[in-house]
Amino acid sequence: MCHADTSAGGIMVLLATASNDVLASVGHLRSRYGNWLTVSAYDSMLEVLGCLQPNLVLLDMELPGLHRGLRLKELAGPCRTSKLIALCHTPSDDLELDCIKYAGARGCCPIKSSAEQLENVLAAVERGELWIRRSLMTRLAQELTDTLRGQAVKLEPRGPVALTQREREIALLVCAGNSNKQIARLLDITERTVKAHLSEIFRKMGISDRLMLALRFAGPLEQARTAVA
Repeated sequence: MCHADTSAGGIMVLLATASNDVLASVGHLRSRYGNWLTVSAYDSMLEVLGCLQPNLVLLDMELPGLHRGLRLKELAGPCRTSKLIALCHTPSDDLELDCIKYAGARGCCPIKSSAEQLENVLAAVERGELWIRRSLMTRLAQELTDTLRGQAVKLEPRGPVALTQREREIALLVCAGNSNKQIARLLDITERTVKAHLSEIFRKMGISDRLMLALRFAGPLEQARTAVA
């Protein structure tokens, strides 16, 4: 069953839960967003995602029909244009990592979070930021690096430009759409350090912006994505 509240303008939020506790926890957020939809089953959520493109998706990890690792991969396609936030009743590293790696979640938040924290999570994700604990970001970055090394993917731009390992890591994260702040959190370094590395990358490659960087790395980036998949 799906109910849509589209009485006002603004971004669209899809809440997928069958829990009255979850509904009560996020109820105060309804007034902050113009279009608010709710579904109470996994298949219903997929149906809504198939015909609509909500800006934000709040997914209760105990939603009926959701079998986590077995079905989370199904969300990668339908949620491609949406920003997914996982609502966890009992947060754990493995659960959060599954949400991030398989479903492409941009944030994970405990159900019992305060009203203020929930608002901060939605606001941050809507701005394009990640809401993930730093320890998990470090672990994800290490897993990505290990995977690329294991697949022997050489991340070098087109042309005779020599980048350091750190510069290649930052270039890859830029091409994947991450902001300087996100990269800093992923690599556990400061934004100033990220900016310094980017300036050096731009200087070495003779370019001036992130778009040109992505174009130069287009070939290697596609290899990297294939290797990770």
